[in-house]
Amino acid sequence: MYAFPNIKFPQKVVDEAKAKGMLPDVYYCMELVENTGIVAVPGSGFEQEPGTWHIRLTNLVSPKEELLNTLERLEEFTKKFFSESKNPKF
Repeated sequence: MYAFPNIKFPQKVVDEAKAKGMLPDVYYCMELVENTGIVAVPGSGFEQEPGTWHIRLTNLVSPKEELLNTLERLEEFTKKFFSESKNPKF
């Protein structure tokens, strides 16, 4: 099962990604896997609508409790990623 959520990146994330020579969704996915082990695919690889950003997640987790744990870790990471300054520490 795939999820393809739209993400509205804060301008500071867009600016940090640009400074690193990356698109915001690529930057997010790289930081996500580095800091949590959760793998997501940047939506920019799927020719998304210009000006929009997405990630693709694949659910291969079983049982349900593990999926819920993964989603909680994803939420925690995203909140920190959006609120921290450059080079967030997780």
